Amino acid sequence: MEQTTSYTDPWNPQAAPVDGFADATVMQWPVVAAVWLLAAWAPHGVPGWRTTLTLDDDAEWDEAEIVPDVARLLAEHIPVGDERGERLRDYLAQRLTGSYTELRRLPGDDLILLFRDDAGGALRITIATATAVEPPPAGDDPGSTRLACVMTLLSDMLWVDSSNPVTFAAAVRPAPVVRPPDPELQWRPITEQEAWEALENTARMSLDELSDEWIGSPDDAWPPLPPGHLAEHLCRDLLDTLVERTHPTEILTGGYWPIVLGDEDEEEEEATICSIRLVGPQHTAILDIDFRTSE
Repeated sequence: MEQTTSYTDPWNPQAAPVDGFADATVMQWPVVAAVWLLAAWAPHGVPGWRTTLTLDDDAEWDEAEIVPDVARLLAEHIPVGDERGERLRDYLAQRLTGSYTELRRLPGDDLILLFRDDAGGALRITIATATAVEPPPAGDDPGSTRLACVMTLLSDMLWVDSSNPVTFAAAVRPAPVVRPPDPELQWRPITEQEAWEALENTARMSLDELSDEWIGSPDDAWPPLPPGHLAEHLCRDLLDTLVERTHPTEILTGGYWPIVLGDEDEEEEEATICSIRLVGPQHTAILDIDFRTSE
């Protein structure tokens, strides 16, 4: 797997796994990623569904009707079997009805939604019943699509400041080398549990909806993630996917990784890129979390 980033990465956006999304906006991509990830997360045995997503500049707005309760419609057409699916479906409903957006429904047996934002064209979302849940488009690497969706949603929730999202990049390549080690990162060993705690704390520090609570607070007083929050499920899926791809026998971290909030030194506090390396017998993965700003 070559480097995977989010579809909205301001530095190096991930290429879509299918054609036709070159003009997707930064407000449409989280919707696309949420739909694809709902399919990837669908538990075995739930009623089947499939979706078609297309950019449609000629959408039939005059024939479409206002959607009074999109959350109910999504629940009827996208069955989920666990908490993370419910949280992700709720997120999709919120993004479809967010500020500076418009949502309409076309008549028909399938659920056909037209979604547009103030940037222009419409996204047509068609959800139909199927014998099984149709997986998301794979492109050259199915795992890359799932990671890119997770990263896109995390970057939609986690922010360095009001203008710059936290961004993510990952690569999985044959062991033992992903790239030459950077001596400035001062690699040190950590456990898988510490890697998870660092990801969780990264979300705590950057989750947009918590910003009013932690501004001005000492690091160790920052609020925890709300129980069952989608960001927690996304962070867990990000780490679990890389662990499953590598089966690591060693995990190393470089740069600032907030395993314990308030425990960093001054040099680490100024770090802008955090890295974790998972070294397995056949594959090695490296995950970078970027806190840089555009200034």
